Amino acid sequence: MNLHPIDDSLLSRIVWIGCESSYYQYQSGLFDSSEFEPKMGRWRSQVATATTQLQLCAQRQWFAPDFREEIDRIVRTGGEWPCSE
Repeated sequence: MNLHPIDDSLLSRIVWIGCESSYYQYQSGLFDSSEFEPKMGRWRSQVATATTQLQLCAQRQWFAPDFREEIDRIVRTGGEWPCSE
């Protein structure tokens, strides 16, 4: 399926909103570590690509500060964060 760039952006936003929701569910005790760690592994895999990093740079203002910090931490463990601070 070929999506237009705007559709890619919308899809990316939806995916990361779900990730943010999972993060807060874990922080609230609704997920235990065994349920949450696979999600973190998927996030690490996703943010390893330049395309995803650029999408996150464009969307980061829409996330809560502590979730932004978590994503920043994950990206920085793999190298430089491409967003201008």
